[in-house]
Amino acid sequence: MKLDLEARSVGPAFGGKPDRPDRARLDVSGLRRQLHGDVSADAYVCGRYATDASIYQIMPQAVVMPKVREDVEATLAFARDEGVTITARGGGTSQSGQTVGGGIGVDIEQPVHVAGKIDD
Repeated sequence: MKLDLEARSVGPAFGGKPDRPDRARLDVSGLRRQLHGDVSADAYVCGRYATDASIYQIMPQAVVMPKVREDVEATLAFARDEGVTITARGGGTSQSGQTVGGGIGVDIEQPVHVAGKIDD
């Protein structure tokens, strides 16, 4: 019996279509224009988010570093339209592979501010 050990992430929840395996196909230029924060599909940046303290490594297609709540909302809408998953990352999220995924990584370690106001 041959085991298929290829890592796959599936989204949306409960059996949606799998994330696009080809990183070049995810065009984040439209998302980039909507955000106050940053978005990158650069191999170096994505590589930093491809692993946690575990043995698991899954390269995300893009990484978003939101500055305001609306950045998170725009990222969720973009991911839904593109059919890719979201993997949220924050301080102390996990160290057992739960922070890696093949869709869009969202780094919410820094406080996300409400547009026009700075949270204390």
